[in-house]
Amino acid sequence: MVSLLKPQPGELIQDPAAGTGGFLIASDRYIRQYHDPFEWTEAQQSFQQHQAFYGMELVQDAHRLLLMNMMLHGIEGAVDLGDSLSAE
Repeated sequence: MVSLLKPQPGELIQDPAAGTGGFLIASDRYIRQYHDPFEWTEAQQSFQQHQAFYGMELVQDAHRLLLMNMMLHGIEGAVDLGDSLSAE
């Protein structure tokens, strides 16, 4: 699915039902495969590491695995525990 979307550096990647983070991690891998991070400015590198990825997961155990998986892959995006379909 990621290869169909062709994510680009600087884009915000969101997954409303992130599970263990496979889509977010695959998106990061795709971006790094097709765009050289060493050519990015410091601001672009910071955005890519800290702000480019956002996920939400409803199941607490999956959320815990998601946090661990993101950390292991060096991605520091926001990952919330909650219902993405809820108005709250």
